[in-house]
Amino acid sequence: MDSDVVDDGSSMDNKKCGHEYCKLSRMNLRGNFTLVSLSSLLATPPRVSISNILHLDLSRNELWNISTDALEPLAPTLLTLDISRNWIESLPSSIGTTLTALKELRATHNLLKPNALHMDALKGMNELVLIDLRFNQKCGKQSLLESLQS
Repeated sequence: MDSDVVDDGSSMDNKKCGHEYCKLSRMNLRGNFTLVSLSSLLATPPRVSISNILHLDLSRNELWNISTDALEPLAPTLLTLDISRNWIESLPSSIGTTLTALKELRATHNLLKPNALHMDALKGMNELVLIDLRFNQKCGKQSLLESLQS
């Protein structure tokens, strides 16, 4: 298992909060092949406060989908999301309206197809500066790349 949580110490003194992981800024859950879903992880005691997470790495798991409901508590602050090397076939259609602060989305080595990317939703993500879809099913086609640029 290659997971860790990092408290960068920038937000709140842990003594005031009473819990070691009160103000996380980075959560690395890479390689947890038993990770069923993000929402089940966050509901398991001890509950982790995720309201300040800036970077979330869910790569190298066996996730089949990403629920925007599970990501919604992260939405105001999440800047980078890595869902690479999973079994994800489509991005949620509401990703653009949920993760509005997102700057980087890495989704390499999944089972994504161009018709499951919800290009209009991605276009609505004004802060997005990087989207990495390499090594998916035909996601590198020139027509797809051009539609992202327009």
